[in-house]
Amino acid sequence: MKSIAVIVSCICIGWILASCAHSPETPMFKRLESYRFDPATPLMDRVAEVPAHLLESLKKLDGRDNYHPYIPTLDDMKKVVAAFHALPDMQRTVLDRRLVGIYFVENFAGGGYSDYLFDRDGNLYAILILNPAILRTGISKWITDKELSAFGNDRADIDLTVECREGDMSALVYILLHETAHILDYVSGCTPYVEKELADRGKPLDAASFTGMAWVDYNRPIAAYDFPQRSRLGFYGATSAPRISRSELSKLYRSLAATPFTNLYASQNWAEDFAETAAFSSLARIIGSACIIRVQGPPADRFEVSTTAREQVAKRLPILYRGCGVNGRATP
Repeated sequence: MKSIAVIVSCICIGWILASCAHSPETPMFKRLESYRFDPATPLMDRVAEVPAHLLESLKKLDGRDNYHPYIPTLDDMKKVVAAFHALPDMQRTVLDRRLVGIYFVENFAGGGYSDYLFDRDGNLYAILILNPAILRTGISKWITDKELSAFGNDRADIDLTVECREGDMSALVYILLHETAHILDYVSGCTPYVEKELADRGKPLDAASFTGMAWVDYNRPIAAYDFPQRSRLGFYGATSAPRISRSELSKLYRSLAATPFTNLYASQNWAEDFAETAAFSSLARIIGSACIIRVQGPPADRFEVSTTAREQVAKRLPILYRGCGVNGRATP
């Protein structure tokens, strides 16, 4: 997830990015020197209380006054350790070298988000914010609620469920798979760029790449994969526009089934497409099956679609990571 904080902060510092190194005007929470960081420190030792300056920035940028630090318990940390071990090696390598801190924030707007930092030479690093609610929620429920957050509650007879067969695995695993894919993308350039404000540091769109096979611009799919109301979708309350009626659930997921996007969240832009595809493909490897999205309701509305067990999705999976670390972009 790229939160409201990311969107607003990027607007504030967009002109700085062209220089590739931070200036005195760069916000404190975007500077590597504002954090304690030693790349030799074990990854789990980077789980720490969220710095006060970062917490206050998140409150201001997200318009929230109920964000609070959360200190994981011993049981929580067991889940964190197991979840990090489940990550693909490529993502773990990047995290070891570039992830500055892992911070849990109570009442955070989404499941988590990754953001980028600059050192004095303009190299990219990352921080990871996690909502402790993902420690106590199953993967299927979290993804269900995430997809439904774009829709209103105006139809009691139409609903959505996501089945991932994760057993007792918490949503932490899914969120980490997604957010660390963003971090890999920030550092290694798997897509042309993760944020529009980083376009000057990016690379051209290759039509034969994972991204180029589905997108013509950051948030514009090729015509064959666009569909009505896609651009209206807003998740976790990140848009002021009215939410879409639940009456449209079946139409939207039927449209999704003809695209290479794993879910509606992935159809927003190429960065979320990459992160969700990375997350769902890894999750299918871990649990042994793809997740299934089901629209429930009157017979005419019932529909189901797989996240990754579809031809359009599957044909891009072999080249998912092909663009990472090439064309002059920074490698881990």
